[in-house]
Amino acid sequence: MSERELSRQKAILAMGAVMELTGLSARQIRYYEEQQLVVPTRNGGNRRLYSLADIDKLFDVKELLGESHSITEVKRVLSAEKKQRVSADTKYDHQLEEELQVQSRFYHPSSTNIFNNPRY
Repeated sequence: MSERELSRQKAILAMGAVMELTGLSARQIRYYEEQQLVVPTRNGGNRRLYSLADIDKLFDVKELLGESHSITEVKRVLSAEKKQRVSADTKYDHQLEEELQVQSRFYHPSSTNIFNNPRY
């Protein structure tokens, strides 16, 4: 996961900031939490903290509900999107792994190159 993606996962925004950014009421946001459409982190005082990724998800929920989708349909859409992301991440991980294997064969210390060949 990239540094940018990791920073988007950090829960740093309080409910008031989320309301301001999304245009949603606290009641709507809490309802979406009850429906497990968004799962905020809780701090030591049990206050909800949201990440930028949570904000993106809330915008998606708001947009889908604005298009007259039901909560059940929104859950299905978000679940399908998550599966696609996981599948794409897994495929990317496999590609990186294959490339590292190729490179490790090329740079293996026992391979003949000018740095470990006594003839050079």
